[in-house]
Formats: sequence, structure tokens, C-alpha cells
Amino acid sequence: MAVNLKREIKLNVTDKMRVRFGTVDRFNPSVVYLSYRAWVTPTVESNYGEDFEIIKKNIHHIIRKTLSDNYLFSRKYILDFLMNGDTLNEKRNKCVEFSVYLRQKGEPPLSINDLFDRSYAIVSSLTSGIESEFVNNGFDVNSKKDADK
Repeated sequence: MAVNLKREIKLNVTDKMRVRFGTVDRFNPSVVYLSYRAWVTPTVESNYGEDFEIIKKNIHHIIRKTLSDNYLFSRKYILDFLMNGDTLNEKRNKCVEFSVYLRQKGEPPLSINDLFDRSYAIVSSLTSGIESEFVNNGFDVNSKKDADK
């Protein structure tokens, strides 16, 4: 997949989440990020704060498992959520945004374009697991706020 990546690119790995792949320093991309954004709607009545904490814990597990089986990224990462699960309400959608920061293995680091080409399968697998985690815990996931309308 040949792309000329400047700093960030939108990925089409799923139609349920907006995913961006990028780096702060395109000339020395030792750290890259995956930025996720989705609208989630609880489908069952529950304690959403507790459910959301379980989802976050399971996403950590998905990331660790994905990183343990790859040759591009270190096992160390940062997961940064921009939402509190206690703000969720039944049948009302809420925007969930989070980022995963990954450090490249090896010196010197691959160029951003080479890294993107080689990591697309890893990113796709990670995104699929994260999306499934929300769905399996009773949430509809959409890339747009009013996807049902």
C-alpha cells in the first residue's frame, strides 16, 4: 500500500470507527500514534462506568497481545482515553476518543511510509479487536453521531 504520508493519514480499516495513523515527527518517527474516534450507544441497561472500565482493561489486554506478536513495535505503549464511562446514558450516543502511542523497535527507525506499509495488518487487527470489545459489552459503535438516522 504505497502512500506518501506527511504526518497523519486516515485509515479505512473499519466503517464503525474513525482511525488515524500518524507521528509527531515525520522525519524521525520513533513514536507513532493510532487515534480512534467513535460514537457509542449502550444497548442494555447496566452500570456503564463499570462496563467502560472493563472495556478499557480489555483493550489494554488486546494491545499487549497484539504487541507481543509483532516485530515493529516495542511492548511498551500509552493508552490515553478522553472519556469517562460514568457519563454514558442508555439509548443516547456518546463520543469516545482515545489514542494508542507506540514506539518503534530498532535503530534507526523506519521511515513513516515504510512503517505504515509494514504495520497496516497490525493496525487492522488491533482495530478489529477494539471494535469487538465495545460490541461484545453491549454497545453499538458508529463513526458518525447520527448513523441510525
